[in-house]
Amino acid sequence: MLNKETLNKPITSVGLILTLLSLVNPQTSAIKRENEMVERANEVLSKARKAVYKRIRPDEVRGLRLSSVTNRFDRMVNQNGRGKEFDVAKQILEENLDLKDEDYFKVSRTEYADGAAKDRNSTTIVSTVNGNKSSTEFKFVSNGVTADELLSSGKVPAKIKKQMQRSFDGIKQVPKSEIQRALWMSLYPLLLKSPWKTGESFSYVGKAVSDEIRADIIELISEKSKRIRFFFNEETHLLLMITVEETADGSVSKTTNYYSDYQEMDGIFVARKIVSDSETSILVESEFLGQQIYPRTTTRIKERIVLEFVVNPVFSAQTFEVNGRKR
Repeated sequence: MLNKETLNKPITSVGLILTLLSLVNPQTSAIKRENEMVERANEVLSKARKAVYKRIRPDEVRGLRLSSVTNRFDRMVNQNGRGKEFDVAKQILEENLDLKDEDYFKVSRTEYADGAAKDRNSTTIVSTVNGNKSSTEFKFVSNGVTADELLSSGKVPAKIKKQMQRSFDGIKQVPKSEIQRALWMSLYPLLLKSPWKTGESFSYVGKAVSDEIRADIIELISEKSKRIRFFFNEETHLLLMITVEETADGSVSKTTNYYSDYQEMDGIFVARKIVSDSETSILVESEFLGQQIYPRTTTRIKERIVLEFVVNPVFSAQTFEVNGRKR
C-alpha cells in the first residue's frame, strides 16, 4: 500500500541490494571488447525471451491490448535550510492501450485523485495514431467543470486563460514519434521487443549480486540521453529491475523499476506488478530567501498492476479513427 510511511522505507519488492561485479579484461582491445559485450547482451536477451514466451514466439506478436492501474504517491522536499516537506495527494492512473501494429495504435490515460469521483475531477488524454495521421484528445474536469466550460465561463483572468489554452494546445499536438517513445519504456520490459523499428542495441555490463540473487546487467547503448540498465535473474532469466539515470536542463533524476508477480497471460509470462521508485532534484530560486538557490527533491513511488494482456486482439474499424479516417 502506498502511503506517507511507504516513502520512508526503501523499495525492495524483489529483495535486491545488488553489487556490480566488473568482468572487463583490461588487456582486451576496446573494439573487440565492445563487440563481445554486444554479443553477450544479445545472449542475455535471447535467454530472457525464451523464459517469458511460453506458447507463442516473439515474432508472432503483432498487436496487443493492455490495461493497467497505477497508484502513485509523491513527496517534495525543499532543502533550503528549513527542510520543509510537501506531501502530494495520492493519485490513481488508469491506462489502456490498443496496438494493432506499428502504425495503428491508441493509448488512453485517465488520472484522478485517490477517493475522487472520476466524473468530477480527472484528466484524460487519448492519443491515436492511424498510419501517417495522429491526434490527441484532452479532457480536464475540475469540480465537474470541463476545461472548455471553464475557459468560456468568463471567470478565468485573460492571462491565465491564455496560459491554460497554450498548455492544452501543446498536449493536442503530440507527434507520433513522441507517443512511441513514451510507450517504449512501458512495453519493452513486458515483451522484450519493441513494437516499432527503433533499432535499439544493448551492451553487457557485468553481474550484480545480493545475498540470494545473481543478475546479468545489460545497458541500452542506443539511448544517448539516459543511462538505462536491465537486470535479469541469472537463474530464471526473468527481468528483475531496470534503472534509469538522466540529467537534463539542470535536473537530475534516478528511477528504479522492480518487476515481480510473473504470471502467464495469453501465452507470455508477464510481470503483473511493477513498482517504481524515482527521485528528481532541481535547483529552485526563492524570492523569500533573498534570491537564494536551493535544491528541491521530489520522490515518487508508483505501483502498477497489469489487469489485461491480450496478444493479437481483433479491433473494430472505429478503434483507430482519426478525423474520419478509419482502419
